[in-house]
Amino acid sequence: MERVTVELDKSMLEATIEELEPDFVSQWEQLWRGKLPNEEDHDWNWPDLVENECSKEKGYTHFGLKFNGIWQCLMITRPNTAMRAGGPGEPGIYIEYLSSAPWNRKRVRDQIQFENERITPAGRWMVWKATKQSRDMGYYGRTAWHSLHGAVDDYTRMVQGLTNLGPDEDEDGLPWLELQPAVAGAFIESASTEAELYRFPGR
Repeated sequence: MERVTVELDKSMLEATIEELEPDFVSQWEQLWRGKLPNEEDHDWNWPDLVENECSKEKGYTHFGLKFNGIWQCLMITRPNTAMRAGGPGEPGIYIEYLSSAPWNRKRVRDQIQFENERITPAGRWMVWKATKQSRDMGYYGRTAWHSLHGAVDDYTRMVQGLTNLGPDEDEDGLPWLELQPAVAGAFIESASTEAELYRFPGR
């Protein structure tokens, strides 16, 4: 478990990044399912992804951002994946799936009313986690993923120096994004410094 800071109504509060627990299934069913109208990931069935397509038995890892007992963002990563930029073929972490909760998306909140308040940043902390996982596993922070088209600009703003190798025709034209070691190191440290600025006493 890692403690990070999120913003809610201009207040800095503590959240955690941890491995997904069984309770995420019921939360997804009650709070996420059917609440992503017109979103590119609206048909991702997270319980099925975690249990079958991307199970731990197949080598995948599952993480989530949790705040006030509620899963705010979900992510599946695949270790030891060949990178394409810099030194092609070098191993790194591949983000297989990443989704932020419906209430954390402004465009969804414009269409649906939620009891949950919107927190930020959600997706940024998950990319940070994947990049840190890469460094901890000896991959020097090398991290990559195919971005949904509507999220490319968000990722570009999120990580300075992010490499965009353009559309991958084998993945429905989704662009391949990658953090190379120097960029990954700077990203990890900048996010970690931000967390330290708001660290709670005694933590």
